[in-house]
Amino acid sequence: MLSTINTCETVLKYSAIFENSSTPSQINLPFSHTITNYNTTPISLTMPFKITAYFILTTITCQHSNANPANGNPANLSDYIVDGNFSQLTTEYNLSGITYNPIADEYVTVNQDRYCRLDNQFNELFCGVLSCGDCEDITYLGTNGQFYEYAIVEEGGSEGSVYIVQSPFETHSIRIDLPGLQTLTYAATSGGDSGEGIAYDAANNRFFVCIEDPSMEVLVFDRPAHSNDATYSDNSLVVATALDTNTLEGLLGTFADLSSCYFNQANGRLWLMSDTAHNLSVVDFQGNLHEQLTLPDRQVEGFTFSQDFSQLVVVTEPRDYQTYTADIEVIDLIFVDGFEAGN
Repeated sequence: MLSTINTCETVLKYSAIFENSSTPSQINLPFSHTITNYNTTPISLTMPFKITAYFILTTITCQHSNANPANGNPANLSDYIVDGNFSQLTTEYNLSGITYNPIADEYVTVNQDRYCRLDNQFNELFCGVLSCGDCEDITYLGTNGQFYEYAIVEEGGSEGSVYIVQSPFETHSIRIDLPGLQTLTYAATSGGDSGEGIAYDAANNRFFVCIEDPSMEVLVFDRPAHSNDATYSDNSLVVATALDTNTLEGLLGTFADLSSCYFNQANGRLWLMSDTAHNLSVVDFQGNLHEQLTLPDRQVEGFTFSQDFSQLVVVTEPRDYQTYTADIEVIDLIFVDGFEAGN
């Protein structure tokens, strides 16, 4: 049983018997109808001429998925089917992360020390300076007064940091050198522990940082209730390991890495992207692998979803993207025999 069936918009083909005629004729009729269940569904149609139509069985193609926009729920990973080849997404190079802002209806990318904004059709609106040494991933958090809020994870340097950026509605700038920035320092990174992905659990107000080097792990810490900076070094930021190296290697393989991540609020599972293994995996925190999608042999760096979660967007170095759309299923509907329509 499907969780959600969206509005069907297609051409309905049926056999009809015209008045004063005993010969069935094939008719193509533009048709739009919202299907709410699998039961027999009588539908009223307006025709420019009167017919008596005897429907035996009509098939209508409807797009479906387990996606539930109201609950922020993606479809099952296996529902997403690739739409086509990679295309250039941004004019800027070093594309490493992407998120979707549902209020502005825009995508935002991080391109190392630059960022770009795109509309919902992936048309570039603006690119600017991020003022970051090597920012790797970004996730949209919500709004705060007259600001959008984003979390950005930076790789490299002596310490690993997540930046909470206040982006003004009027400018939508996400520069990390502007007032209002909060820095959450999660680890010493001179010997590794470099963050490649950032995910947010809104219900429990916590972040997951996906570590690539020197070995895979997922760290977790609460978002502070205040706006002051916080750090692991004085325990103002308490950091724990959500998934350790051995668990991740057992799930993904010893040659996998982590390049991006996403927390599914609906079922509490983590989506993990691997650049070296070229796949996207769904895991839980008990160490179980639930689904895995093979990705093209490209340097996959980040992913996000469209507003209704029907589309998965994958980005790669140097500046390309590819979309995956929730599967299409043919649903058979049986209509009432002796249906009559008139003008």
